Amino acid sequence: MKSIRIYELYDLWYQPFWLHCMFLFVIGAILIFVIGIVIWMIYKKKNIKKKLPPWDKALRNLERLKPEHFEGYERRKEFYIELTRILKTYLSIRYSIDLLDKTDYESLKNLQRCIGSSLLLEKLETIISGAVWAKFAPQDIIQQKMTEHLSETILIVKSTKSSHVNT
Repeated sequence: MKSIRIYELYDLWYQPFWLHCMFLFVIGAILIFVIGIVIWMIYKKKNIKKKLPPWDKALRNLERLKPEHFEGYERRKEFYIELTRILKTYLSIRYSIDLLDKTDYESLKNLQRCIGSSLLLEKLETIISGAVWAKFAPQDIIQQKMTEHLSETILIVKSTKSSHVNT
């Protein structure tokens, strides 16, 4: 009789899907992606620039404006254009009126309706009329006027910020 040899039968070897290398790789990639998003969100939250109040923006811009950097006829005009732009931007936000697309004198007339203080209006008028000085006054006089108008503009911003309602 012939002997029948039975070879050992091996069971099917089953490896659960969570132990496969590809599954572990995908889970690792997803974890790295999620951790990256969390770190990015924390970074963005901490580095969000706090929205500065309009008076702080105006004061920062005015601090950068130095009269001694504006010598010569064309540069003097640039100084007053920048000075009135900063002032109009601030007052537009402060009093909720549109002044940026208006001439300086139209802006002054619109502000007369909103501002009750005649002293403030007088200061605004002297600053706005400063552009005329820039065109015709001698250099030494205009440098002094530019410095005065800059300091008056800073005082206007500071005096109107205290009465502003904080939001």
